[in-house]
Amino acid sequence: MQVSPDILWGFLSFLSWGVADYLGRQLSVRMGSFVAAFYVQSVGILVPALYFLGQVTLRGLDTSSDWQALTLWGPLLGLLWMLAYIAYYRGLQTGMVSVVTAIASAWLAVSVLVAVLFLGERVGPAQVALIAIIVGGILLLALRNTSTMRGTGGTGFWYGIGAMLAIGLGAAFLKPLSHAVGPVMAVLAPKLVTAALLWVLIRVQRAPLSRPEGGAWRVILPAAILDALGFVFYALGVSRAPIIIIAPLAAAHPIVTMTLAWRLLHERPARLQALGIAITLIGVLSLSASARV
Repeated sequence: MQVSPDILWGFLSFLSWGVADYLGRQLSVRMGSFVAAFYVQSVGILVPALYFLGQVTLRGLDTSSDWQALTLWGPLLGLLWMLAYIAYYRGLQTGMVSVVTAIASAWLAVSVLVAVLFLGERVGPAQVALIAIIVGGILLLALRNTSTMRGTGGTGFWYGIGAMLAIGLGAAFLKPLSHAVGPVMAVLAPKLVTAALLWVLIRVQRAPLSRPEGGAWRVILPAAILDALGFVFYALGVSRAPIIIIAPLAAAHPIVTMTLAWRLLHERPARLQALGIAITLIGVLSLSASARV
């Protein structure tokens, strides 16, 4: 069975975002969600910026890029990513890692729906079934303390829902922007907007934006780099392959985050969550093996 090499980008996003989310949780608890998101986004700008400067130095500026599309999609994606990080990091700060990451990762369903309805992508019956299995596995990851999930409780359920919608839309519309200006610029421009909007929001909220102290930079740097790399890998993937191939792989990143939380924070998954991990892994591996681009 032929396997598309482009699924590697989805797998790299899966690993990068999985570890970055765990580190982001540590920062949110230590610094607050707004400040943690600001530092991760602003420092993470260095990754696509250095990549872009390297490309310009070696190859020159790509004159075929659609800069008009950048002025439209760049600010829109930047706004969506800001909303996503506010909801996501707030959920990680106040809720359960397993619940927030699992629900937020259902952005897969949002992205696939947008890709089919607005971006002209098509899915085969087998891929629909595998995507449904992956979504089902992700949702099982959130089935813990379900009585408290009916309200805000303490699980971060509604923050996860907000992040799911914002990430799903942003992940889908990153594809046309990647085609218009290239994957790296498609990540760099929205990240600049996101960092600027977060800074404005912090000022409006009058939240203290103190310089990180102690060992905070040892968490900020890897979190920011891995988070940015996750976006770059994802953009490279969707610029070459359909969203329905890349997104299910990247959206399974809670497996990494929850495994780290289990091993390092002793947040042991419930039986249904363990079943969800197994189902998600089976679905991801099956979808990877069936990918033909």
